[in-house]
Amino acid sequence: MKRLLLTVLMALFAVSTFAQQDRIYTKDGREIACRITNTRDAERIFYEEYPSDGEVLHRFMPISAVDYIIRAGERLAYDDWGTLKAIKEKATVPMPVHKFIYGINGGVTTGNFRNKQAVGENELSKTKRGMAWFISGSMHYALRPRLYLGGEVRYDNITPYVSVKQQNLMLGPSIEQRFYLRNSRSFFFVGGSLAYSFGWRHYEPNVSGSTWEIYNKAAWPQHTVSINPKFGVDMRVANKLYLNVALVGVFDFLRMGKIDATPINQGSYNPYGYKHVDPILNVGVQVGLRFGSNEK
Repeated sequence: MKRLLLTVLMALFAVSTFAQQDRIYTKDGREIACRITNTRDAERIFYEEYPSDGEVLHRFMPISAVDYIIRAGERLAYDDWGTLKAIKEKATVPMPVHKFIYGINGGVTTGNFRNKQAVGENELSKTKRGMAWFISGSMHYALRPRLYLGGEVRYDNITPYVSVKQQNLMLGPSIEQRFYLRNSRSFFFVGGSLAYSFGWRHYEPNVSGSTWEIYNKAAWPQHTVSINPKFGVDMRVANKLYLNVALVGVFDFLRMGKIDATPINQGSYNPYGYKHVDPILNVGVQVGLRFGSNEK
């Protein structure tokens, strides 16, 4: 009799619990009947399931996999910043999570080039403002639905307004955090890279009334390490295709090279032809296309 009574009570409890269950609807079409226990985590939602054998299963899933939930009779969905908000109807545009993202871009940067040349015992410092155009390619892999790690390669052609031209090849690892803009089906992103670049500068002195006039056009290799911040938007053009528009920066914090200068009237090598360039920050804009692979 006691066993029968206990069974009936457990059945009534199970029916009552099921009637009050929450629902989680995932982006891959699943419906999970459960009791949601925690929605305050920035990356995961925690819940409990009650199988027919009476055992309580404690589970969680990333919020990026959640389309919307029903909790206490209210329909809720995560916004682009990971906050639950009430919605009037089912979210119909789940966030695409691409396993790989490939990009090709072009753009321009501008900034100051601070140069210090040493010739003999004399030094001359200049600030040279210039502009560069560049093309770049990138590939990123999804570590998480919104977090991508990859690499970039970039070619720069720099022409300051005072006597210096430079060409660079830049490459290095990069990271990117993406935020889904549900209404426009686009992404806002912030990221950056740590890059090494190798290039050649060409210098033609033009300082009137000084010993600099006696030197021919000189060229020297440049080795640079830079931090390159970036933020912008990927605007959806078609399925898996985005128009990329971003603000970019290049902070050169380590750069050095050597001048191979020859005086016009002497024909001999200048042993003092070393060059150091102080740290500089250039800023600009890029525009291009990005392609997403099949969803992860």
